[in-house]
Amino acid sequence: MIELLNGIMLVLWRQSWQLVILVILVWPFAHLSQRRHPRFVYILWLMVAIKSFIPLNFNLPSFNNVALQTGLPVINFTKVVNVEEISSIDLGLLVGIIWFITVLFLSTKLIVRETRFHKYLTQTENLKLAGISGLLEKFKIHQSVKIVTSSQINIPLTFGLMNPVIIIPDRHKNRDSEDLLPIIAHELAHIQRKDLLAVGLQATLNILFFFHPLMRLVNRQLDLNRERICDGLAIEALELNPRSYGKELLNHIEASMVSAPEIILSGGMFMTKNNILKRFEYLMDGKGGIMLKIKSGQKLVLGFLLLTMLVLSCSTTGKGNGAGSPVTEDGELRRVINPEDGSIDWVKAPPAEENVIFTEYDTPPEPLGGFAAVQKAVVYPELARKAGIEGTVIIQVVINQDGSPGEAVILKGVTDSGLNESALNAVKSVKWKPAMAEGKPVTVRISLPVVFRLKTG
Repeated sequence: MIELLNGIMLVLWRQSWQLVILVILVWPFAHLSQRRHPRFVYILWLMVAIKSFIPLNFNLPSFNNVALQTGLPVINFTKVVNVEEISSIDLGLLVGIIWFITVLFLSTKLIVRETRFHKYLTQTENLKLAGISGLLEKFKIHQSVKIVTSSQINIPLTFGLMNPVIIIPDRHKNRDSEDLLPIIAHELAHIQRKDLLAVGLQATLNILFFFHPLMRLVNRQLDLNRERICDGLAIEALELNPRSYGKELLNHIEASMVSAPEIILSGGMFMTKNNILKRFEYLMDGKGGIMLKIKSGQKLVLGFLLLTMLVLSCSTTGKGNGAGSPVTEDGELRRVINPEDGSIDWVKAPPAEENVIFTEYDTPPEPLGGFAAVQKAVVYPELARKAGIEGTVIIQVVINQDGSPGEAVILKGVTDSGLNESALNAVKSVKWKPAMAEGKPVTVRISLPVVFRLKTG
């Protein structure tokens, strides 16, 4: 359970900072297009939401090793530097427990609200409208759609994915069918687009990222632009003037100020007064209708955003290639034994150059002050400590004839944790006794595992 929480915290941390980057990239395009291109803006924010929900993380091979001086022998020390953080309370574990309890509480609250709302459905009354079959045909909806009225809601909404039901407030049931068609057309647009899936995704993200203010921004933008898309589809289906349709929104402003049941699977005009006013403003500004088609330039922006997401999901430090073939096109793989659990990893070795003479040695290099000096120089990253992240970082470093550390690379590391950088900086900051051959110092290359381990007690 502890390892699972630590893994979740690491994923949430990675997704959180990636969310910041994506919002910064998306916001200018969304702001410039929000008045007339709601579908483009909606897709932008939906891509951000999907990326936050799916923790993609591709491992790419590191090519840094090729830059090493390849004419040096490799010494695999059995010495291991253990970096231990001792505390009576593991702060990272505490954060994980608090997050888990909060998520459990919010999920339970959501389920209770959903259950309570479904009880309201027993107090509904069927409503028959003229012209509904024509609307279903225009929206190409072939499934049965039920329309009911209820005294328990204040604004129209839709629920149900397989068997959709449109619920409108009781105060509308005595209106003429023609007056209700804009409301029904808007809700049918939600059904046609399967918007309940996106709403469910948003509800899940709101729970998982309850701590992240930018997630609330993403959800507000999704809500607003989804409603504007459905406004455009309803106007198009009924061939209405945008201003005439906009006047219908005014009927919902007062109702939106009254609290209504909060549910996951709902669509329609259920937003805040502020967002309804924004929709009304767009429809009444007289500067053109809502553009639902995606332009070529906008497709390029979406492609750029997708490429950025893939780049953010890639890591240049992998965990080895398992126990497969020890030879690749780029060079041989070296077997490294993990000092923590005895498992075996294959890490890429630099390809050897031809006609290279390897230096013989009698004694290997050693840090001044012993390996305790390296241990003392390693700083456990605060974020990794709080998140309870542990692991082994294998550093390959050149020790020159004068004992100074030369070029160093990471053969195996722990991505997105700060452990790699901490181990690398520590190894390079220590002065070494050079390797000796026939009483003279020689330059060698060594591999040094640095183990990060948290302890409680």
